[in-house]
Amino acid sequence: MIRFLSPLNLFFIAIGVVATIVGFAVIPASMALPAHWGIDGQPDATLPRNWALLQMVAVIAVVWGIFWAIDRFGNAERRAASTHVMNVALSAITGLMVLIQVLVVMVGLGIAVDVVRAVVVGIALMQVALGNVFPKSQPNNIAGLRIRSALASPANWQATHRLVGKLTIASGLALLIATLFLPVGIWLFVAVFAAWIAPLSVGLVFSLLYARSHRLDVSP
Repeated sequence: MIRFLSPLNLFFIAIGVVATIVGFAVIPASMALPAHWGIDGQPDATLPRNWALLQMVAVIAVVWGIFWAIDRFGNAERRAASTHVMNVALSAITGLMVLIQVLVVMVGLGIAVDVVRAVVVGIALMQVALGNVFPKSQPNNIAGLRIRSALASPANWQATHRLVGKLTIASGLALLIATLFLPVGIWLFVAVFAAWIAPLSVGLVFSLLYARSHRLDVSP
């Protein structure tokens, strides 16, 4: 069962509520706020204050709605197998969206902040959190590396997700280091992309090789 009202989720929501209230109370209604940033780190789209401040609120509501639907209507056995990952994913996504909300408010208040770099740090921390919990999952069609070879065998799933978990943590830490040295631009974007793709790609190959070496039937 997904813990929507966990202490961490409540903490993130409290920060988001405070930031949103401050935004509405202090930022002039006539002011346009950035709603999207380009690879170069510069805002490339803006919205009126009200819509800009409600943007992340809407995203969080949609994300929570999706997680609630999965928890409410999904297969009970699959929900149980994916609970650890889903709980961490919900907190991580919520935290990342709240971080963006805080950054938007800071920009509106005239506080100098490197938004793109801060968001990349949030993404890296999310990777570390997810990597830590991947090995605790069981075969399921909701969360994890849901490929046929892994789903066909609990042993394959566990071995694959232990590896993917370690690689995801390493990639997240490497991405944190990259934010210290890489300028905001194409190479930082490449680093983010590689940090997510590399662990999954290695896990995919490992799972297929594991299935072949153990002569597991992965046919439909």
